[in-house]
Amino acid sequence: RDITERKRAEEELRASREELRALAARLQAVREEERTEVAREIHDVLAQELTRLKIDLVWLQRRLLKASGAGAGTGLGNRVAEMIQMADTTIHAVQRIATGLRPAVLDSLGLCAAIEWQVRDFQTHAGIECQVRVPEVEPALSREAATAAFRIFQEGLTNVLRHARATRVEIALWQDGGQLLLAIKDNGVGVQPGALTNPMSFGLVGMRERALILGGRLEIQSQSGAGTTIEVRLPLAGKAGAAAT
Repeated sequence: RDITERKRAEEELRASREELRALAARLQAVREEERTEVAREIHDVLAQELTRLKIDLVWLQRRLLKASGAGAGTGLGNRVAEMIQMADTTIHAVQRIATGLRPAVLDSLGLCAAIEWQVRDFQTHAGIECQVRVPEVEPALSREAATAAFRIFQEGLTNVLRHARATRVEIALWQDGGQLLLAIKDNGVGVQPGALTNPMSFGLVGMRERALILGGRLEIQSQSGAGTTIEVRLPLAGKAGAAAT
């Protein structure tokens, strides 16, 4: 009877975990859909309207210069020039926000191009040397798997920037049989042992869950003062069912 009760409890716990994981997968999918829609609206509506405003300001500036002649109307002309500069700054900010929500390159060119773009942006803003290696042929990934791999990659770079104190990061993406592998290796200070199993390390927990939801897995190897390596394995398109079983 004790064994039966224990088995029943284990089955209920397993079923509960599967339900929670399915719910998390659905929430992540909805979140990505919403981010994509908001990014599209920002780019297609707000950025375009700001660009039209800038074009009108440039037209106004030229008309003022033509009407006033040299040396006349300098104050108004300077004010219009400041407005054009402000429009430029706002357009760049809007584009950055839209890209942060959902990089267009991920949907238009694929995961490899998105990783290369993110690496260039990371090097520019973080000042950390990066070496990236991606396959010439885009891996056969579902949209969900490509999104998960890219979000895990972004979180990995964020952890490097916040905690690693690294000067160099190596990124590699390749295929191994029916799996896609993504590795992020830094030369930083390493991760404290307790952080790897701490349920409050939400970044690491989120990375693991993204991989598990798709039938993959995430492994972290780290030693104090010897850097950290994050390796993600995800099933390629058509292999997810086999990986889950």
